[in-house]
Amino acid sequence: VRCVQETAPEQIKANVTKEGPKEVVNIKLGPKDKSEGKFVSVKNETVKTPRGEEVVVQVEEFVKRTKQVIGTDQKPSGNNVTKIVKLPTGEEIEINLTNLKQQYKPEEVNVTLKSNDKKQPEELTINLGGAGKPGKLVPIPLKNGTTITLDNGIKVPVRISEFIPTHTVAINAAQKPAGNNASAKAELKSGQLLNINITNLREQYTPEQIKANVTKEGPKEVVNIKLGPKDKSEGKFVSVKNETVKTPRGEEVVVQVEEFTPIIKKRIDTNQKPQGNNATKQFKLPNGQEVELTLVNLKDPIKPEEINVDIKNNGNGKPEQINVNLGKDDKPGKYIPVDVKDNDIKVEDKNVPIKVNDFYRTEGVEINAQQKEGGNKISTKANLKSGQPLDISVINLREPYTPAQVKTTVKPAEKANSEIVNIQLGPQGSNEGKFLPLKQRNVTTAEGEAVRIDVEYFAKPIKHTIDAAQVTNGSKVTKIVPLPTGREVEITLTNLRNPVKPEEIQVDFQLGNNNSGKGTIKIGKPNGDGVYLPIKNDTIQGDNGEKIEVSIVAFNPTLKAVIDTKQVKENPQTVLRNVTLKDGTLVEVSTNNLKQKYPESGITEEQKNVDAQNELVTIRLNKQEGKGTFKPLGETTIKKQDGKNVRIVAEAFSKTIEARINTNQKPNGTSLVVKTKNPEGEDIEITLFNLRDQYKPEQAQVNRTAGQPEVINIRLGENKGPGTFVKISDAVIKDQNGKDINVKVEEFIAPLKGQIDAKEVKDGNRAQVNATLKNGTPVEFLISNLKNKYTDDVITKEVKTINDSTEEVIFRLGKNEGEGVYKQVGATELKTVDGKTVKASAFVFVKPLTATINTDEVKSNGKTQVIKTNLTDNTPIQITLQNLKQQYEKEDLIAKVTKGEGNNDNVLIQLGQIFYPDNERYIKIKEEVIKTEDGRSIKATVEAIALKIPVDMEQTKENGQKVDAMAKLTTGQTLEVALFNLKDKYTPENVKTTVTDKDGADFVLIRLDDPSIKDGIFKKVRSVSFKLGTGRVVTIDVEQKKNKVVVIPECAGDSKCTEEQKKLESEVMNLPGDIHLNINLFNNDELGKFNATAVMDMPKVEGQRLFIKLIGLQLKYTNANMKVTINADDANNQDVVEINLVKPEGFEGKLFSKERVAERKNGRKLKIVINGLTKEYTDK
Repeated sequence: VRCVQETAPEQIKANVTKEGPKEVVNIKLGPKDKSEGKFVSVKNETVKTPRGEEVVVQVEEFVKRTKQVIGTDQKPSGNNVTKIVKLPTGEEIEINLTNLKQQYKPEEVNVTLKSNDKKQPEELTINLGGAGKPGKLVPIPLKNGTTITLDNGIKVPVRISEFIPTHTVAINAAQKPAGNNASAKAELKSGQLLNINITNLREQYTPEQIKANVTKEGPKEVVNIKLGPKDKSEGKFVSVKNETVKTPRGEEVVVQVEEFTPIIKKRIDTNQKPQGNNATKQFKLPNGQEVELTLVNLKDPIKPEEINVDIKNNGNGKPEQINVNLGKDDKPGKYIPVDVKDNDIKVEDKNVPIKVNDFYRTEGVEINAQQKEGGNKISTKANLKSGQPLDISVINLREPYTPAQVKTTVKPAEKANSEIVNIQLGPQGSNEGKFLPLKQRNVTTAEGEAVRIDVEYFAKPIKHTIDAAQVTNGSKVTKIVPLPTGREVEITLTNLRNPVKPEEIQVDFQLGNNNSGKGTIKIGKPNGDGVYLPIKNDTIQGDNGEKIEVSIVAFNPTLKAVIDTKQVKENPQTVLRNVTLKDGTLVEVSTNNLKQKYPESGITEEQKNVDAQNELVTIRLNKQEGKGTFKPLGETTIKKQDGKNVRIVAEAFSKTIEARINTNQKPNGTSLVVKTKNPEGEDIEITLFNLRDQYKPEQAQVNRTAGQPEVINIRLGENKGPGTFVKISDAVIKDQNGKDINVKVEEFIAPLKGQIDAKEVKDGNRAQVNATLKNGTPVEFLISNLKNKYTDDVITKEVKTINDSTEEVIFRLGKNEGEGVYKQVGATELKTVDGKTVKASAFVFVKPLTATINTDEVKSNGKTQVIKTNLTDNTPIQITLQNLKQQYEKEDLIAKVTKGEGNNDNVLIQLGQIFYPDNERYIKIKEEVIKTEDGRSIKATVEAIALKIPVDMEQTKENGQKVDAMAKLTTGQTLEVALFNLKDKYTPENVKTTVTDKDGADFVLIRLDDPSIKDGIFKKVRSVSFKLGTGRVVTIDVEQKKNKVVVIPECAGDSKCTEEQKKLESEVMNLPGDIHLNINLFNNDELGKFNATAVMDMPKVEGQRLFIKLIGLQLKYTNANMKVTINADDANNQDVVEINLVKPEGFEGKLFSKERVAERKNGRKLKIVINGLTKEYTDK
């Protein structure tokens, strides 16, 4: 034990205690002095005495507590804290930290001891404060060393750090209320962390756009925070905020916030000169931001130093307006604003306008009035729109003018960059006279502006009175008009017939160089059409040598005259005619509501004076052509301005309408002229020719019916006695306008009479009947020897035209009561007066005979069909067929009636129509003699269609086996199927036929059985389809019985496998569309020697086969000892295959079964059960 040699016996104490079954010897070494400390375990060991007793020996040594004072350099006479640290040896160190800046509790002092593998302390770390808070540990400088010495002399380095929490500083940028925020972090030299929050920024900055840097400036540290740039634009950082803050530890820190401000580049188009001069001026705003201003299209080149920038700020020191002045104001002139667009720049979210002013020098202009050499002079000033000032002098004036009599105005001209300066010399606001042009001069200013200077002087009007002499004491009017020189003339016209307003007088003056010329004074303003008529000539003279010869004319408006002909209301025509009366007055005559158009080339007029106050104008709308006369259509009277009356009459030539109508009654027959008028009064002459009889004009009655078209009805003959008017002709004639007129010619005809013998009974009933032929001729017939009496209400008649010379009249006697027909009982013929034939026939209504035939096609509840036909004497008969196998369409029921013996007939009823004579024929299904109600015997035969369809089985090329199959279709038809070119021979009893109906089609299944195959399956070998005459499809499927399963011994491992077996294996294993399934039988990870394949037809898919190959069988199987079956299990959506391996002869041992399930791509499963395996196989 360390130091045991230094321990005196009195410092060693041993004590024995009992702990459980063992005794414990506790040995305490020390203490060596009175220092503080504690006993620490040195060794704990169990020893055995020779007597077998187990004793626990505990050795403990007194360890002193080491005390160490560590003084920091933070604060003289500062705060202290004591912390006791336990070493791995159990030894304790009491550390007293002094001169701390702040007070700490012992639990706020965290001590970490780093020891080596021998549990000897290597480094002691003391951290003061900072539990769970953001901040940083900062080393504290120590005053009296950085090590402590343990009791055993080991020196341990000490590191003391103090936790300084992060200090948050808020800086208000005050750029934008409720603006954006930004955060920056900085670390002072002392280790103090700062979290600086900047609020109310104008822009939003991402963390990567915020950079903070700490520097030392004198006694203080400076945190410089740069915001931006946000893009790659040019610019510089501008101070936003400069603020001093204090940390909790008393450090004063200057926080500088700078924001990247891009250079404001502004381009302003002055529009002074297209493709003009450019200039760039740079200046700085109050916030330090730079502006680069480019002015383009200046009229003059200018240097940057000749551009003066004046910034106007508001009360907050923010720019409100920027004035840019071009040029120096060191000469007479002034700054003029330049009209610029898009002249704002954005400064701190506010648009600040830039006003551009250009300096203009005053220019002088002199104008020679040339009124009087050495005459008077005036001076005036004018400012152009551009601001350019002008000094204008006018010299050599006739009159002196005071400054008050000089008025100068500036107005824009039509051309761009040009203006007009107007100078008026004379009194302003005078009612008599006006300003006249004196002189005009065009000048161009130094700035390139085009200016026209107009000088005007004031002149009084010339006054002149003209007596129009239209009436005495007439109306008076005054008109002021300018001469071409601009001087006004005041003309007064007196003694006018009608009052005239000044604006209704037009004056036109034409002057030569000597102020003399001609003019026209027009009285009355044209209001529509009219003409000016001369009144008087006169001369106007002025005091300045003006002399004008004038002619005075007055406007006479065109008079309107309307003549209403009242010919038509719908689609009327109008003729306009301008008539010039003898005194020159124009009259516009409108002739309205005409039924036709009149070409202008055919219109003429005639004028004459009836007396002193009345005139007559006759307007003829067309020229005379052929037979006819001029007829007045209407008239009107108008009054002229001089008070005279003018009567205007419109006339039109009415041509007689002439027409010839061929009655076709008799070649080279008589003629008759019929005269009438149409509603418009036009004469119509119609000549009827080829009449049968001679008629006088008074025997022709004419009636007119208005309409579209108009109808003229001419009736010949007198209506005396029985008879009626019959139409003999229909014609269409045209009036003068080409409009159709229908002409109907009728002749009075007496009725035709005849008799019809019905021959039903002798001395029978009679019926008097009548009808009207198509041409209106009445006919009367007496029908005699009728069995029954008939009243007029059950007699109908029908008239039919057979051809041009024959008509047929049919009389039907008796009411049509549904079932039954009209039967002809008699007929006769008559001739009309014009030689036409009239065929008359009489029919009586008879009810049909009825009969019922049971066809026995089905035993009961069969279909019923009714066949209607007529016997040879036209007696209707209705036969009901019962117990038919199918229903037939009406057109598929054929009834043929032939004459039998005596009064008896034969009826052949054929069911269905034959469309394929090569494959169809009628066969008799029923024959029966039926008795009718009238005692006749009718032999009825019913036939149906039987079909014979040949089917080439194609199993041999020719001369193969044949067999017939009979089937009855769902339609009731018998189908005979002739199968030929079969490979095998079948007897009729081995042929089975079934018929089913599926989706409106017949499916005929013919199965050819082979009794020699016991466990086989029927496989479809042929399928044909055809259509019946009704369109119904019949499909015939032929199936032959085949062996259900073929087992093919595999050749693998079998030297006796023949070439035929190899060929068979190759054929069946390579057919498309089949399913191949291999089953490997492993026994101890090895496959058996033999294989076998079973082939079978899938039960659900026609023509699809399943191949199951068993690989690795222990024994060889042949057809005799391998049986396979397959069945569909639709309930479980699977097919079940059972493979039975029959125990080979001589096999000794137990047989096993195994079951596997394979899932197909379509989701249906294959369940395979193998019975008779010689080994027990696992699922592997």
